[in-house]
Amino acid sequence: MPLVLKMTALYVALNAAIMMALAANVIRMRYRTRTRFGDTGNPGMMRAVRAHGNNTEYVPIALILMIVAHSLGAGLPLIHAIGLPLTVGRVLHGLGFLLRGQETPTGHSQLRLAGMILTFFAILVGILGCLQLVVTAPN
Repeated sequence: MPLVLKMTALYVALNAAIMMALAANVIRMRYRTRTRFGDTGNPGMMRAVRAHGNNTEYVPIALILMIVAHSLGAGLPLIHAIGLPLTVGRVLHGLGFLLRGQETPTGHSQLRLAGMILTFFAILVGILGCLQLVVTAPN
């Protein structure tokens, strides 16, 4: 199996594990707060739901870009340039959502900010990489 495919699969699996951890946290919080639906205005429940939701909103497109780039013949540098910041960014963002007391006086978390910057960087690299591969790939 080619190394590029292994690395693509590694990033997909790591991000799936992050998704499962965030989903498990929602389930744990639902049990702890006895919340069947929504978040009932409970701050901990809201954080858990939004951490999982935000991950669900951004990760799929980044992974699709990575898989498409791989299918177009991307090398390891592009796969890592998408996968590494995405994975690190998602961990930081999730922690920034879930760790209490990490917010600045304005309510923002530096971990969340760093996570979003890395996630947006990964998606942008994926977009540009796919476009470059489309333009330069032989017919």
